[in-house]
Amino acid sequence: MKVVVFSKYGMSTNQMYQGVHQGLKELGIPFCDINIMAERYGQSRPSPKSIPQLKPSSRFQKQDQGILERLWAFQPDLILITQAEGLCFLVDHGPEIKRLKAIVAYWLCDLAYQVFPNQALGQLLDFMFLTNQGQIPKYQKQWGIKNIFYMPQGFIPYPPGYQKKERSKDLVFLGRRYPGDRRYNERNRFLDQIAQKFDYTERDDVPSEKMSQFLSDFKIVLGMNWRNDVELYTSDRLFLVLGAGAFYLTHYFPGLERLFQNRRHLVWFKNIDEAEALIRYFLKNDQERESIAQQGYLLALQKHTYRHRLKNIFDIISKKTDRFYGFLEEE
Repeated sequence: MKVVVFSKYGMSTNQMYQGVHQGLKELGIPFCDINIMAERYGQSRPSPKSIPQLKPSSRFQKQDQGILERLWAFQPDLILITQAEGLCFLVDHGPEIKRLKAIVAYWLCDLAYQVFPNQALGQLLDFMFLTNQGQIPKYQKQWGIKNIFYMPQGFIPYPPGYQKKERSKDLVFLGRRYPGDRRYNERNRFLDQIAQKFDYTERDDVPSEKMSQFLSDFKIVLGMNWRNDVELYTSDRLFLVLGAGAFYLTHYFPGLERLFQNRRHLVWFKNIDEAEALIRYFLKNDQERESIAQQGYLLALQKHTYRHRLKNIFDIISKKTDRFYGFLEEE
């Protein structure tokens, strides 16, 4: 199989783009990477929070000609879109891409604020992979795509932090505040309360390749999504933290128990009072905390690298399975 990946380059706190490249290399899959956003606009720009209704446009005809020529020269069996701008390109050039006779798949790595109608994509996408399970019915209805599968992000293995004997700092949260965005009000209030009571650090700028080294200084890594009520929705922090060998204390979300066992691989809480009590407990109980961090790392390494994700995607596309391989019951 030959794969064209629509992604982006450069340093990022999100490992997905580098992770897809790494997974393809480990699987020995020939691929061609197209930085679709930079090649259309000349530079990178923020992705939309929700993908709007897309309509064909000839605005980027000159820039797109070179991309189309590369597609025809490479002759891919699969076009894997990991950047929303790739959908715009797909809508603008759907008939020509169909003539390539390649399978077209989109891997959406975020939770949409709203799922807008995009029935045209149902005619162009053969598969869609979504990093939450709760919104699958919405996309099936609004986009007209039947083949949608749960596929969370993964992580790139680096030396784990749990091998470090001493962790000198107590608590860290990895993520952004987004002031003025009401979706993050609950999380911001939670973080404010934690910051008032504990030795606490916030960072949103740690490059993925330095994540293990950075987290090795912290006893506890806090996790909280902007929504915690969507089935199997989590940011990639879950896998980055466990893959770094750090202890993860995270807000529960529906389905988390299908991925990891509470107090074995990580620890979850359901409200602020419970979070505070668990922070105090695990700051004092080093041996139990580090054992959980180690077990979380080992399971992440066993089931949740990007090599696992890409193998799972290829098996679904080739109709070898319709299951996600990362659930605990698959052990």
